[in-house]
Amino acid sequence: MKKSVLSFMTKETDGMNNMSMSFRADLSANSLLLVQLFPSKKDSEAHEKAVSAMVKQIKEGGARVEQI
Repeated sequence: MKKSVLSFMTKETDGMNNMSMSFRADLSANSLLLVQLFPSKKDSEAHEKAVSAMVKQIKEGGARVEQI
């Protein structure tokens, strides 16, 4: 599941809303750290709103998603 979610999210969300950088680190077989940087809070909030339906779908599939 991790690989398919990662592939989907990379394809659909990288570079959205003026994203400056996206960094991923595999923490374990089933854990991933994703850091996305935006030039402004407005861009960050727009991105969060744009991906909220995708995040909801991922959570419904049983994955745990935390956003800070």
